Amino acid sequence: MRKTWLVFTLLFTAGLCAEDCLENEKLRSIRSDHVYFQLKHPCVIGHMGNVQEFQENTLEGIRSLIEIKADGVHLHVQLTEDDQLVLFQDRNLYRMTGEDFELTKLPYNELLKMDLMDKISYYKHEGDYTDAIKTFTYRSTSKIPLLSDALKELKTTNLLVYIELMPENVGEQPIDRYIALRVGELATKLVQQLQMERQVLIVSRDPVKLVGVNSVYGGVSFGWLIDPSLYEKKTAETMKVKFNDIPRVFSLKTNCLNKTGANGFSFTKYLISTGYISKAVNSSFVDFAIDIFNQKLFYEIPGHSSLREVVSKNYGRGTTVGTFDVFTVNDTTTSTEKEDVALMETIDEYGVTRIVTDDVNRVKRALHQKTITYNKGSVLQSYFQILLMVLVFSKTLATLIFV
Repeated sequence: MRKTWLVFTLLFTAGLCAEDCLENEKLRSIRSDHVYFQLKHPCVIGHMGNVQEFQENTLEGIRSLIEIKADGVHLHVQLTEDDQLVLFQDRNLYRMTGEDFELTKLPYNELLKMDLMDKISYYKHEGDYTDAIKTFTYRSTSKIPLLSDALKELKTTNLLVYIELMPENVGEQPIDRYIALRVGELATKLVQQLQMERQVLIVSRDPVKLVGVNSVYGGVSFGWLIDPSLYEKKTAETMKVKFNDIPRVFSLKTNCLNKTGANGFSFTKYLISTGYISKAVNSSFVDFAIDIFNQKLFYEIPGHSSLREVVSKNYGRGTTVGTFDVFTVNDTTTSTEKEDVALMETIDEYGVTRIVTDDVNRVKRALHQKTITYNKGSVLQSYFQILLMVLVFSKTLATLIFV
């Protein structure tokens, strides 16, 4: 495993300047022939399928998204003990199956013996099954599918496929790094094998997994997810250490991450403003959690007027931005239609072109209402412009007649 990690380090070290923090580098763009560019923006992506109607990360949920005319489907992907890529979110199988095992420590044939329960709860804290926020009761049980089966079904559609590599956090042990690289490699190879490079975007909160994707690459577009947890001081200090182990970051030897201050705010502000980690793994795009857009202090960078300007200048003019955690099943707040529309206006203001949500229909309604409101405003503005022109013309004509 150390040998594998060394190989990746050498790959990233070759030809690099060792005395910069990648300030002058730009991100790759999503490939120009991607289905993403054929969709109306912002495109609406169903998080884990359609959890309002079916268990998360199931074939039934994927089919449901096609019926409700979503633009894309988000899928969590993990690696089993026998190197099978499956659709599953949690490290532990208990919440979804009632069986207390870690997914990565079981072969796929053992997973096939389990059912996804027909009653699924969502909790405030992962692993704490005493504080349920919401519980869904579904029509029947289901099975944990292979990624390959999901992709084969999706290949016949025009849906954007948004694959999130899990677990979401960076592992602490060498074996964790090896598995992270492996899941990135295998997912990318599968996409290539099925010739779906034009339909798939691969993402992860763990940049090490994206190192694995980049080692295969072959035109597959991928991006880093920036999560609000980075703002927590404890998390930031942990991530500084782990991010410094990313091969290209390690090879630069400039200690860029340790110059960002002692708190999570300054650390994350640095990551957002510079795109340092996204550049270090050769991302094609970047997606931010919705909470980052909601709090302006998170991205107000001196010398820049908006996040859109930050991304354009420091990431590259062709870099697209998405957002996730929009209307999640864990969201206990209630909002009016007017507030939903206001959120869509905020998203539009910052140039967001992808929305990952647990409630596709709610986002679509808000976007539709936003369009109606905008069109009414445009019509009213045009009416007043015409009225003003008529008044000016009438006054001019009257002047000419009396003269």
